[in-house]
Amino acid sequence: MRERVHIALAVLLVMLAGVIGWQVLQALREREPVYQGKRLSFWLEEPNADDRDEQAIRQIDTNALPFLIKPLRTHDKRLNP
Repeated sequence: MRERVHIALAVLLVMLAGVIGWQVLQALREREPVYQGKRLSFWLEEPNADDRDEQAIRQIDTNALPFLIKPLRTHDKRLNP
């Protein structure tokens, strides 16, 4: 009886560790690049008269690519069923 409890606890711990690990990987993978405390989406939304947005995107460099490419990959299901 005790052995079954130990096995059940071990299985639960492994499952919990897997879920936590998956959540951490998702958070790391989807983290938006930041420049001067503001996210990339902030710099892309509203253009500034003094070209600070262009400078921010240049500083973010290639880290911005996944976030810039993602909207291009989305499909409109009404056009392509």
